[in-house]
Amino acid sequence: MTELISGVNLPAAQLQVAMGIPLHNVRGVRRMYGEHPDADTPIDFERRVAKTLPGHVIACRITAENPDSQFQPTSGSIQELNFRATPDVWGYFSVAAQGGIHEYSDSQFGHMFALGETREIARRNMVLAIKELSIRGDIRTTVEYLRQILETEDFRKSETRIVHTSGGLTKHCMIVRSGPLQCVFSLCVCCFIVVLVAVVQQQPVHDVAGASDVEARCDD
Repeated sequence: MTELISGVNLPAAQLQVAMGIPLHNVRGVRRMYGEHPDADTPIDFERRVAKTLPGHVIACRITAENPDSQFQPTSGSIQELNFRATPDVWGYFSVAAQGGIHEYSDSQFGHMFALGETREIARRNMVLAIKELSIRGDIRTTVEYLRQILETEDFRKSETRIVHTSGGLTKHCMIVRSGPLQCVFSLCVCCFIVVLVAVVQQQPVHDVAGASDVEARCDD
């Protein structure tokens, strides 16, 4: 998502910096600050303001979790995985058709990104892409659950600040509308609860039901 907004290839930029190339000589960084990409003039990063690309980006993580069972991870084979990229939507998946999700692997196996001139256009592009995404196999996924969230009125109006889900969308969805400080504080509380449950149950944090579905969004 950061790459789509900044126009900078982050892994490539990190490798260049690790090789000893000054940050102001990285082509993507120079373009982000309005400088000629092939020049080598210094950039005052403390005083200059970077220019992000126009538009909005919405990202969705595709996981092998069962929304009807408190997002418990699932495993098994995958017979079909059909994702069609478009100029406005792209994604990547760590498995393919005839592959599978191991019971000891990370439940996330896909990531999708939707672009749009406005947030609403990006949202519509993501909804269409999720509807066209086809996954068949022994696993359960969060695809349909994500579609339901994207089509809620709160998400349409961008009024959802924090969503912590531990079950069905309409029954267990908690929505808190607050300012940035309250948003950060609430997210810290949610993370603390997840870690506490992991300690009590003596299991990794990512295996705690709903841990991967703690999401925050704060306005400036």
